[in-house]
Order: sequence, then C-alpha cells, then structure tokens
Amino acid sequence: MFNFSPLLKWFRSPGSKAMSGRTRINLACRTGLTIFGGYLLVSLWTATMSLLLPTVRYEAVLVASMTGFMIFPAFAIWAFYTISLKRMAGYLLAAIILLSCVLWFVMRHVGSPA
Repeated sequence: MFNFSPLLKWFRSPGSKAMSGRTRINLACRTGLTIFGGYLLVSLWTATMSLLLPTVRYEAVLVASMTGFMIFPAFAIWAFYTISLKRMAGYLLAAIILLSCVLWFVMRHVGSPA
C-alpha cells in the first residue's frame, strides 16, 4: 500500500488551513452553475446560431458547435475568476433568458428549416 501523505504536503502551503464550510458551498455552487448552466448556455447558443447563420445548414451547425466549444471553457474560467457568485449567476441567467427569447423569436417568426 502506498502512503500519499508526503505527496499531499506539496499541495498545501505551510500554515494553511482546511477550507471552511462557506468556501466549500461557494465552490460547489460555482461548479454546479458552471457545469449545468454552461451546458444550457452553450446548447442555446448552438441552436440559435445554427438557425441565424446564413449558410448551408450543416455548415451553420458546424460553426455554431465549434464556437460553443470555445464559449464553454471561457465561461468556466470566468465562473471561477469572478469574485461575486451572485453576479455570475445573474449574468448567466440574463444570457440564458436572452438566448431563449432570440431562439423563440427565430423559430416562431422565421420558422425552422425543413
């Protein structure tokens, strides 16, 4: 059996303490919002952009998906970079509502392609 305790000393600075309960809850909330909110944001982005881009349908879906693959890591980095959890959740909610409204408008008035 391998003893990991000497290796774990490298991950802590001298005199550091364990995370408090509030910090753990903050980290769990950021992780959950990043995973589920980021997935919802990217899926709405992909659906909206694939209908709005003026190219052949498969190219529009490809471009929208590729930009989505760039948006999710950028959102994940920003989610852990920003200080305020409320601000991050507010901006995420605003972006999701905006993309949902645009997608609804496009599908309702422009129509979905066959």
